[in-house]
Amino acid sequence: MKAVGYITVTAILVPARMLWFAFVFCKLWAWFMVDGVFECPPLSLVEAIGLGLMVQIWTHKAKTEESEKDYDKLLVISCCDTLVTPTLVLGIGWCVKSFM
Repeated sequence: MKAVGYITVTAILVPARMLWFAFVFCKLWAWFMVDGVFECPPLSLVEAIGLGLMVQIWTHKAKTEESEKDYDKLLVISCCDTLVTPTLVLGIGWCVKSFM
């Protein structure tokens, strides 16, 4: 039964993470690439997801240490990473944009 919970949370977390990262990427792109120096065209959410996937493939690092398979801990870390990392990047980007 625990496995079903992990699969369900993962099935919800993966698309939510992609959408949240894409939203943050679109905002940063609009702030720095469209309104900034480069005057690039704005990105749609789908284009941001595609670019994010390409960047993830190019910058992915394989884990060198064997995890102890503590799925509860891994799930909590994954949830925090999904929420905290893009929110922190968005906040830092907003601060930098304020100085432009």
